[in-house]
This record gives sequence, C-alpha cells and structure tokens, in this order.
Amino acid sequence: MQILSYHERVAAFFKAKTRLWQYFASPAGSTDPSPVQQELLKTTYRLSPESDPALYAAAHEAAAALGIGQQITLYQQMDNDALNAAVYTLPDAVHIVFSGQALKLLSREELLAVLGHELGHVLLFNQEDYNISNKILNALSCQPGAGNTYLETARLFDLYTELFCDSMALKVTGDSHAAVAALVKMASGLEQVSAAGYIRQAREIFGQDTVVTGQQTHPEMFIRAYALDLQATDAASWQEQIRPVIEGPADLHLLDVFAQEALAAYTRTCLDQLLRDEALHTPSLLQLFNEYFPGEKPGHAGAAEALPPALSSPACKDYLAYVLADFAFADKETEEPVLEAAFVLAGTAGISNNLAAVLKKELKLSDKQYKERFKKIRMV
Repeated sequence: MQILSYHERVAAFFKAKTRLWQYFASPAGSTDPSPVQQELLKTTYRLSPESDPALYAAAHEAAAALGIGQQITLYQQMDNDALNAAVYTLPDAVHIVFSGQALKLLSREELLAVLGHELGHVLLFNQEDYNISNKILNALSCQPGAGNTYLETARLFDLYTELFCDSMALKVTGDSHAAVAALVKMASGLEQVSAAGYIRQAREIFGQDTVVTGQQTHPEMFIRAYALDLQATDAASWQEQIRPVIEGPADLHLLDVFAQEALAAYTRTCLDQLLRDEALHTPSLLQLFNEYFPGEKPGHAGAAEALPPALSSPACKDYLAYVLADFAFADKETEEPVLEAAFVLAGTAGISNNLAAVLKKELKLSDKQYKERFKKIRMV
C-alpha cells in the first residue's frame, strides 16, 4: 500500500530530523483498548455476524480487498441522527460505527465504498511512515503558540488523508460512481442519487472557476467527487491534478513546510542575483543579508526564474517586492545599481507591479513622481 505523495513528502521531511523521528518512532507502551471499548458499549448497539451476516460479509470483503487482517466489529450509534461512519483502530481490532440511517440508505456497493473509506484509515494507522508523521504533526500542532507552518502542514495532511481513504473506497468497489453515490447519500440523506449527475455538477464548477478548498479536515464534497472521477479516468496523474485544489497558491501567513522552504529558496536565489557583483558586498548589505540568512554570505548566482505558480499569491509577491526594496535602500552608496538589479529581477519574477506599488507607498510618490524618479533606472 502506497501512501499519497504529500504524506510521503511529510515523512521524508521529518525523517531528516533524525532525533525527532526516532523519538516518535520509539514504542510508547501498549495501548489499553478498554476505554474505547467501554465507551462503544455505552453509546452504541453492537451488531453481530449472526444478526447481520450481510453487513459483516461486506466488511470482510472490503477488508480482504485492502489486505486488512484485524478483527472487525460493527456498531450502530445511539441518539445520533447524523449520517456518518467512523472507525476506531486498535492494534488488533477495528471498530466501525454507523450513525443515523446510513445502513438503510446505502446499496451494497455504496456500503462497500463507505467501508473501504473507513478501512483506509486503518491502512494508514498500520503504515509506519504515515503513523509517525501524524503523531509528530499532532504533537507540534498542539504546542502552545504552535507556528502556522505546522498547523498548515497538519491541515493539508488531513485533507490528503481523506482523499486517500476515498481512493480506498474506489479500490474496494472498482466503481467511482458507487463511491461518489455513497458520499452524496451520506451528505444529503437522499435515498436516490445520480453519481453521474453529481460528477457533471462537480466538473461544471471546475470548468467555471479556479477551485481551492477552504476546509480544515475534509475537502468539499464536490472536490472529493471530482478527485474520485480523476482517479477513475487518469490514475497516473490524478494527484498532480488535484494538488493545486488542495494546496492552492501559498498564503504568506499560512505556508506549509514545503512552501516555506520553497519561498526561502526563491528568496535566496533573488538575493544571490541581486548581490552577484562583489562590489555590492558592503557592510550594510551583508548585514541585511544575514538578517534573512544568518551566518551566510551571498553565493553563486543561479539563473533568475519566474516566480513558481505555487508562490504566486498576492501576499508572496508583495513580500518579495519588499525584500527587493529593502536591499535597494539599505545602503545609499549602492542604491542605484541595486535598484537596477531589483527592477530586472522583478520583471523576471513577474512582480514589477508589486515592486512599483511598494516603492510608491513607502516613498510616498504619486504615479508621476514615480515615473520621473525611476525613469532612467527602469530603462537600463
């Protein structure tokens, strides 16, 4: 079983932090199952293979399709009318709880899809890289004053988790329409739905607008339906196609660990370009450089490139424009050559308008004053 690309990247990121990874990989002692089992006994009706043989047959079929060997027990939640299914995973046992009228609404194929989704969580629980990464993110996110970087990484990790579990629904059924119909029924409560119709509805949304999820743990239903359709029609590239929908353009204040690294690397490339002439390595500029990259010096300037789409949000563009302006006015003696380089870099990065706006704002220039002041430099 292969976890999704984002989960693999998170695992690789934390594995590079050897001591942190080893700490969370260390056995934490045995898990006492009794509190979970006791709570289930108090709040559910336990279904048995004798009373519900067809239901257990479906559960065992889904488990076999995913290679899960743990014992499965099924329950119906009491005093909860909301349509849902949830899974509680212990090392040797799996407990799946249905609530509301889910078991009455779902056809057998749709039931297999829901079981496949819930058992997808079990697969992830059994997968070491995913499980350790999840523990680390949960721990870091719960720390007082947890940085937005880890909170955003955890959010994306959870969103991709749901897409992975949806893909297990597809694997169990082999039918994206059954998986989509199950999602729609569980969300709407309707007895009859058209999966094909809802997929067309989702495609229509994507055809009219740029879509980025705004959710914390579960993508919007139409995004999940669209992702299932992509998997069924283009299994090789569906993750790359859905990536901008889940991750979107990087929000400067909500960068995950990868966007943060990418923005830092792009900033470093820009500054190396900006200061590629050693004559510009004045004490003032080197001091400012060290505020961005402590203990380092401008290095070999690689080729300037356009700002990557993932970093093309207005806030990221404004940030880079402020960085260029910061260096341009850090040393009066180097102002003109650094400004020349800044205008060139801004053009390459696609942030010329942002740089112009920053200069006008910070120098309190009208459009006419701006054009007059920087006319010669911008023509170089």
